[in-house]
Amino acid sequence: MCPSIYKIVFSLLVCTSFVQAQPRPNEIRQVFDQIASETDWDLSKSLLWGYFFIHSEKEGLEKLGEFLVSQGYSLVSIHDVESADGNQWVLQVSEIERHDEASLVSRCDQLNGLAAEYGIDLFDGYDVGFTKEAKNGFPVQFWSYVADYDSRPGSIWLNLGIKSAAPLKDRRYLVKIRGSYVSAENREGLPTDAELLRLQELRARRASVLKQYTSTIDAGSFLLDGKQIQYLYVDNLEGVEDLLKNFHEENYSSYDFEVKIEEDADWDAYLKFLFPNQAIINFHEAELKKLGYWDLFSK
Repeated sequence: MCPSIYKIVFSLLVCTSFVQAQPRPNEIRQVFDQIASETDWDLSKSLLWGYFFIHSEKEGLEKLGEFLVSQGYSLVSIHDVESADGNQWVLQVSEIERHDEASLVSRCDQLNGLAAEYGIDLFDGYDVGFTKEAKNGFPVQFWSYVADYDSRPGSIWLNLGIKSAAPLKDRRYLVKIRGSYVSAENREGLPTDAELLRLQELRARRASVLKQYTSTIDAGSFLLDGKQIQYLYVDNLEGVEDLLKNFHEENYSSYDFEVKIEEDADWDAYLKFLFPNQAIINFHEAELKKLGYWDLFSK
């Protein structure tokens, strides 16, 4: 098998990316030297790092993807590809973070160990680029919590990384995308693990599509009783509804779909609805400290 044939650079990257399959320390050093000599990227700041896994069956990648999402990674996609060895499945996750050579070697070793732990055929390395958010200092760090809504559990998937900059006055328009999902009988209206993974993939792909045409911030999503609402802030509304409609019809026609657009210059949906109350903040103190975002809540 030649792992590099499966590497795909997704449209999340808005400039040239550097790809490295099954990296070794000396190869990572060469990539850092190449970035320094061929780009104006500031390696002391966060960049968009994508990580890839290859397996013969989708189910194994779904389980690994569920775990990685719970650890703060963003799911980009799980898709099948053709190769000389037959169909293979590829998992891509991403995270906006800062790496030096040593920390990237450590991360690759960690992910290679996870691949072995989950019985995945191959950890296929990484690529790196930047998003507008990363370049402007807005790391993407999603975190989820469950709260009570009229005696029913609801789940919020929240982008913590933009809190220190919110509200962004140049992204005053709120795009709310409503849809439905398959809920689990024993979870009081919340999705199954497999359905949650599909919803996260859908959320990431919708944001990626919008970012090709307008400056977009994925603020988070809300799940309750089989319904999901995704919240995105954009600076330009031209063609947004048609773009999302075409994307859904081509890729997710089995999911219900509705778009509502409104002006939210103060980002009330993000700061007053998606953001947790003090009781929830206190309950998750240890987790937020581990993520490095406790300062957002303790001020």
